[in-house]
Amino acid sequence: MVGSSKLTSSPAAPRYDSHVRIPWLTSVLIGLVTALAFSTPALGADPDSLSVRITSLSPTVLTGDTTITLTGTASNPSKSPWTSVHAYLVMPKRPYTNRVQLQDALASDSAYVGERIVDTDRFAIIGDLEPGEEREFTIRVPSKEIGLSHADGVFPVGVHLVATNSRGERNPQSQARDVTLLPSINSDVPSVKTTLVWPFVETWPIDKVNPKEIAQSVTGGQLQRYLEAAKATPVSSRTLLIDPALLDSLEAIADDAEAHDIDADVAQAMRVWNADLVALSQKSDTWIVGYARPDFLRFFSSAGAPRITDVIQKSTQEAAERHKISGKTVVWPAQGDSTAALLNFVAGNKTDLAIVAPTRLNNWSQTDGSVVSTQTGSSAQPLLAASPLRLVHAQADTSFFVQHTLSTATLSSLELAGNPKARSDAVTLVNPRWDPQVDQLKPLLSLLSAENASSFLSPVTLGASVTAPQSSVSVKKTTSAKSFPKERSHLTAQLESISSLVSDVNLEPGASLENDRQVARSVALRWRGENAAVQSGIAKAIQDKQAFLGKITLEAPATITLSGQEGAFPLTIRNGTGAPIRVSLTLEADVAGITFAKAPVVRVEPGSSYTMTVSANLGSQVAATMTAQLTSETGTAFGKPSAFVLRSSNVGQFVWIAMAAAMLLVVAAGIRRFLRRRNTGTDTPPSTESDDRG
Repeated sequence: MVGSSKLTSSPAAPRYDSHVRIPWLTSVLIGLVTALAFSTPALGADPDSLSVRITSLSPTVLTGDTTITLTGTASNPSKSPWTSVHAYLVMPKRPYTNRVQLQDALASDSAYVGERIVDTDRFAIIGDLEPGEEREFTIRVPSKEIGLSHADGVFPVGVHLVATNSRGERNPQSQARDVTLLPSINSDVPSVKTTLVWPFVETWPIDKVNPKEIAQSVTGGQLQRYLEAAKATPVSSRTLLIDPALLDSLEAIADDAEAHDIDADVAQAMRVWNADLVALSQKSDTWIVGYARPDFLRFFSSAGAPRITDVIQKSTQEAAERHKISGKTVVWPAQGDSTAALLNFVAGNKTDLAIVAPTRLNNWSQTDGSVVSTQTGSSAQPLLAASPLRLVHAQADTSFFVQHTLSTATLSSLELAGNPKARSDAVTLVNPRWDPQVDQLKPLLSLLSAENASSFLSPVTLGASVTAPQSSVSVKKTTSAKSFPKERSHLTAQLESISSLVSDVNLEPGASLENDRQVARSVALRWRGENAAVQSGIAKAIQDKQAFLGKITLEAPATITLSGQEGAFPLTIRNGTGAPIRVSLTLEADVAGITFAKAPVVRVEPGSSYTMTVSANLGSQVAATMTAQLTSETGTAFGKPSAFVLRSSNVGQFVWIAMAAAMLLVVAAGIRRFLRRRNTGTDTPPSTESDDRG
């Protein structure tokens, strides 16, 4: 189910890691793929039939003359063999000195971008590759032999595979290629503020959660290595972004390990992973991502946005406090989402930082720095202009990650040297899907350590950058991203409303938190592109909550007679749910002039009933139709109303009147009798008639 807090998933998966490494690097890659190629036409070979990836480059920073060592892996994913496979190093003789130059030079097919090193013993002879086979190779080339310039800048370093196909054809262009970057520092350069930002968010498919795979990732896979890499980052340059929903999900899987066929020791390892992340957060520059990373663009302009936002904030705060993590708040929309209106909404909710793709900023450049601000109303909203790198191959990408970060710092240093107003830096937003190899990170982490005072990298946290002076930028007003369909917005608002009601009624420990998390997860960014699935899930969640409330009933007799114009009478509340509940009720009459005493709020245990005594005053009415309605403690009505007739009985009054009348009749009769006797003794003489029988 979409709202489950036990098994959940993460965001807009395709959105935050499917973009290119960064625009200028895209040009590097495109340029190397095109401009480095020979103009000889292909000989019928499929250029994608072989693959190659660079796994390491030494040195990581070129200083003076040295031997350049490149290692890589060549593989044959095709169904045909390849023979006489050779790997060649490709480099220009001069480094690129700024981003624009790098982009412009490599975007043109006719631009000079480097030469293939074809000298004997300077390329790798890999040999034959059968279908499915993979081999490692190493290329070593002394920089003196290439005639490299000692100027400061960044060299693109490529590798080409040339091979013969099964038809005996050999394409001189190359059957596969890969590229990395080699910064060159040979003079004193300004130090560059460098930060590694490690986001900890859910990354698995939101509608296809696999607890066993998640457990494996935590105990011996990507999540374990990701946490270890964050731990290895020096505290002076380490920033964490933590979504508390991740901790909740891992905890829920561990607590329900038996149901997921997960061993107890693995479940315990998951709890340890959570504890390690919490401990790391307590000694790091830590920022808290909204619960389940909300898709704000999809609902911020809807009528229910304030209430849903409150639920998200409450869920985030509760989970953060429960897991003992603290930090400022950060909003992380998808790449194309940020608009001026969205950021106004974000600022209105007192968000400390918003992550915005550089492409969403008007006239922004690297010299403005990664941390900027935009004016929202009367205040400035801090922004992090960054996009996580798209990294695919774990081992190879660790090497590229190092080279990319160092190259970014090198170009930033050159910008700082040439422009005293520049704020260029090397803030790197790590991709949460990345599977790093900690050992290969050591060259970068060593340069960031406090012991390496000679490094041109200046370690700094994101928090320190946010508090420093910032360039002011504007955000694009429109976006091509589509908002929620109306039915989705309506369903989400209904879910929030009924969840709030159930939270008021259901006294089961944790039920209210579960309802809030369910609402927060229903607007998670990872549902982007899965609209039918999330709508179905929300509708099911609403039905489940309606069914829960439907098990609470109110019973009343068809007719209730009071002994007078006012009095008390019983109504029965039955709790057919499996949880204790807290409810009250309201009464209404179909005529005016009837008043009721306020009904108390009562607790009813699961499977039990409670008879509530309520009072009414009929006033001048003899009878009326009443409607009793169940409500929450806050007065929200639910369930089916119960109707009955309430009437007054005047029997008591009639009895007293009859008794009084009877007494009056008795007295009247007595008086008449007395008067008759009195009249007889005074006016009528005794009889003198004779007896005629004699």
